[in-house]
Amino acid sequence: MVVAEVVKNRTEGELTYLFSTAQFASVRGAAIRAGNTPPVPYDQACITQTVFNPAGHGGIDVASNGAVRVDLKSVYDGEVVDSCSGAADFDESTCGINGNYLRIKYPAQNGGSAFLQYGHLTSLAVKKGDKVANGQVVGKMGQSGLARGIHTHFHVLNANFQALNEDFRVVYGLNGYPMCSGWGRR
Repeated sequence: MVVAEVVKNRTEGELTYLFSTAQFASVRGAAIRAGNTPPVPYDQACITQTVFNPAGHGGIDVASNGAVRVDLKSVYDGEVVDSCSGAADFDESTCGINGNYLRIKYPAQNGGSAFLQYGHLTSLAVKKGDKVANGQVVGKMGQSGLARGIHTHFHVLNANFQALNEDFRVVYGLNGYPMCSGWGRR
């Protein structure tokens, strides 16, 4: 059983959920940070894998209900700082294991910036250098790269594009996704 402890972030008045295991649990409900948009509506998606579950997995995998290729939205106003496109389903040679991807620079909780990478996309609606608006469609969920099912892999990076192995739901206040049931391991 996962026991949650709720802690108030005094600098921005946000709630951060800390859990007694390395795996984060989802909390049903609205986004806790004002002004953001989940990349997929909470009622249309679920989480298949979390940070370090399985071991070495440095992000969160979100799959759409019914394994359909849904539109993905920008979680805040930001800027596309890197992208790769042209990979077909399961193609790791064009853009690497992440397949078609976007890296978008967003504000971080500490007042600085962080980068959220959207991986395994079918298509991109924006490109490097584009400014994106909160809620704008930036791509479509897919299974390009090293993927075994339609989903998007989200991971948070620092200014040097190193994975922070943090849960984007906590970093960006997007805690409404349930865990999937019956979704096969990759």
